Amino acid sequence: LHRRAAISPRSVRRAIDYIHANLHLPITVEQLAAAAAVPGRTLYAHFRQATGLAPLAYVRKARYERVRRELLAGTDEHLTVIAARWGFEHMGRFASGYRAL
Repeated sequence: LHRRAAISPRSVRRAIDYIHANLHLPITVEQLAAAAAVPGRTLYAHFRQATGLAPLAYVRKARYERVRRELLAGTDEHLTVIAARWGFEHMGRFASGYRAL
């Protein structure tokens, strides 16, 4: 009687697929909800349960990981160019977030 039904991760998978396909573009919760075909509050709840993160926190983390991957690849591009490519425009906020991660 106390068993909870598992939430289908289908909506979360659709949202994650959309995120990774559009990571270089601005992403809103409304766009994610439309891609996942669920209301925003439902997506938020499912996303939190499946990943432990809010949808936009997941986006930010994925972007930091892309920046790190490019830096580790040894590119000749400047950090600000790489960070801007992945949606980070304020270098102070980028630096503090990157350091925290």
